[in-house]
Amino acid sequence: NSGPIEANTIEAWDYQYSLANGIASVNSNTVDKTPSSGSLNLKAAADGGITDSQDRWMVILEQSNITTADTLYFDQNVSVSSYNVSSSTPVASYIVTLNDDVARRTQSTGGQVTFEYDILGFYTHKNNTLKTGTLQSTGNNNVTTLSNSYFSNSSWTYPSAGTQTNKRDLEGTFGSYGNGNWVWSADGNDHAAWSSDSRTLYLAAKNGNSTGTGDFIRVITKWQSPPTVTSATDVSGSVTELTDGHANENTATLTDTGSFAIADSNGDTVTVSRAFSSTTHSSNSAFGDLTATIANNTTTDGTGQINWTYSVDDSDLDALDAGESYVETWTITVSDGSASVTQNVTVTINGAADSNNEAPTVSTAAVDPTVNEAVDASSQALSGGGTIVFGDDTDNSLTITAQTNSTVSASSGVTLSNSLQNALAASITLSDKGDNTADWTLNTDGLDLDFLAVGDSITIQNVVTATDDDGETVTDTITVTINGTNDAPTAANNTVTTNEDTAHTFAASEFNFADVDGDSLDHVTIATL
Repeated sequence: NSGPIEANTIEAWDYQYSLANGIASVNSNTVDKTPSSGSLNLKAAADGGITDSQDRWMVILEQSNITTADTLYFDQNVSVSSYNVSSSTPVASYIVTLNDDVARRTQSTGGQVTFEYDILGFYTHKNNTLKTGTLQSTGNNNVTTLSNSYFSNSSWTYPSAGTQTNKRDLEGTFGSYGNGNWVWSADGNDHAAWSSDSRTLYLAAKNGNSTGTGDFIRVITKWQSPPTVTSATDVSGSVTELTDGHANENTATLTDTGSFAIADSNGDTVTVSRAFSSTTHSSNSAFGDLTATIANNTTTDGTGQINWTYSVDDSDLDALDAGESYVETWTITVSDGSASVTQNVTVTINGAADSNNEAPTVSTAAVDPTVNEAVDASSQALSGGGTIVFGDDTDNSLTITAQTNSTVSASSGVTLSNSLQNALAASITLSDKGDNTADWTLNTDGLDLDFLAVGDSITIQNVVTATDDDGETVTDTITVTINGTNDAPTAANNTVTTNEDTAHTFAASEFNFADVDGDSLDHVTIATL
């Protein structure tokens, strides 16, 4: 193989210090020259490019977190022969260069860079470390599908074509440093090698041109990607309270378990934590606890599994009734130290029937109103209302309902028309307040009640029922009584003609008297003639 480095001797020299930019460490013959911002000149030294006052190897982060989908191929494969880039499998590009008229081919002068993530491969051709243009093949024609602009930094200065590019040329031999022994051959060429874990790059080269010809390679590594949840098919569960009389009632611990699969493309070691998120119970507190553990870490092959267990003491569910159910949500966080992913787990808590459950009670009954028929009113309105309060030993949300149509009855001898019967049957309505109380309302108008006499009455009754979660009930009856009153009789003017000096005996009918109550005429008093 050949490419843009000149090197002779490589060995595992001392690490000097830890760095950022995805670079774990370098040795004393190497320096990180990544600028914090602004421009950078990556031409050869003779063309004004970047140099180092100590003539050391320089490593420079071009781009981090490259996520644009593409398939990468390399002049020199390291850990892979190709790599699919995506948002979950990002990469970074680095320029590594010896850019001075200097020889660094011995064990004591060679360069060494350890990256935080796997080295995928690198480019050695003089045209493959530029700003733009199609990559050129050094034997792997697949690289010609790629462009320099995919890796380069748009804010930096790179050499133009021609003699500036030629000064980047490099001949070399490359290989794995897997057994810990650098195989050195004094062949006068440049050399690059890598460790068996594909994280460390060893470099030996010589620039033989006094004008400052530079040796450049472009190194591609994996980049930090967050762990991901790859399968979440078992992230919900439930526990049910033991019924009264069960052998383990109030002593057992109720549990449910599940798991989900994760991945980390960097093969990082992950940690896991959990937190209570929410519940549908009014207390806003969890009945039990959820724990999360790592069943299989992602360190070996980038895949793993998280197990979860929910536990609650049966005694903590004793207040729940049959049919009572609440959902808790827990959030599990998986972190690789730099990024994280979350997965929600839901657990349904179910109550069970209590054999000693007591029926609800009426704490405050309806106050039954009595209404008098309005005197001489042919279009009367009825209004009123109140609140009924129920009690229950375990349930604070009884279901309270009323009859759809009230029962209407009349005293003996009183006949109600269909329209009046229907109006009175619909006159009472109820509103369940959701806190074991209910408001009731009497409301109707346009009633003709003039036909009721003293002693007559109409009764409206509506049965209100409160039901707890076990189906136990209690009732209270709203009773409205309408009493008749004595309406005055009515009369109409009339002219009676009789002969002079002739006696006339008045008949009751001549006075046109009437009584809406149906009362018979008692007597007539003639005040004047």
